[in-house]
Amino acid sequence: MATYYICLRRDMRAGPVSEPWLAEGRPGHDTLKKLDINELSNKCRGKDILLATHGFNVTGQEGINALGWLDQRLAIRSNEFYCGVLWPGDWWIPAINYSFEAADVVKAGQHLAKLCNTQFVQARSLSFLSHSLGGRLILETVKWLKPVPGRDRPARIVCLTAAAVDNDCLRRQYATVPGQCVSFINLASSKDKVLKIAYPAGDFWSDIFGDNDSPWTGALGLRGPKGTTPINVRPNQIPDRLGYGHGNYLPPSSNTTPPIPAQQPSWVDASDFMIRAFREEPQIWPPN
Repeated sequence: MATYYICLRRDMRAGPVSEPWLAEGRPGHDTLKKLDINELSNKCRGKDILLATHGFNVTGQEGINALGWLDQRLAIRSNEFYCGVLWPGDWWIPAINYSFEAADVVKAGQHLAKLCNTQFVQARSLSFLSHSLGGRLILETVKWLKPVPGRDRPARIVCLTAAAVDNDCLRRQYATVPGQCVSFINLASSKDKVLKIAYPAGDFWSDIFGDNDSPWTGALGLRGPKGTTPINVRPNQIPDRLGYGHGNYLPPSSNTTPPIPAQQPSWVDASDFMIRAFREEPQIWPPN
């Protein structure tokens, strides 16, 4: 089954942020078929749209795979439309570029918002899903969404998992985001060593190089939002006993169909949580 992708990257490895272009492809295959991006408006008319994106240090191929496998697990319905969002958060030397990524992810989010404001106006609803630093991209996107006639708010569901953004961002640079969506859902784990150890250091240097958040706060994906939040913000904390790390949320980015692990922790429950969030179904996980 082919998956649609909104591409915000020029190259499949490293490279700059690009204007959005539309493609379709399959996980496990390294080629994308470019499509006319203006087709989105007709494909999405009257449907519930889900845009899902990956995090930092993910190549184009890895993004195609992880988001494509998620599409297959979603088992899209006739009233729904799914698009993976690929952006250039990787570099030739893995991870060394994190401190410079803030500008790119913000730029990518603004490009995506512009696309949403033109191509998804006739959709029934628009929802977003992210992992890791992709959460910053989605926050930036939702921040710039314009009102749409017939919708209560520009976005319906915003679901962030393992978000590599500051835990006070909903009170500071993204304070307007909860008001832009019907429901803001956050999934976090305090056992995420990447967010616990690497995020503070990377975020500090990112701020040195011009980012506009705070270098003195933790990650949203570690223990959820800091302080009082609007009523439509729904924090979900994964119990420590499950040991969820940074890589336990999305399906693996390998070229072969990932097996469903027999034991937890795994990406299975987390990805099913995302799907139920999108469909506004009762959550049966994480456990208390």
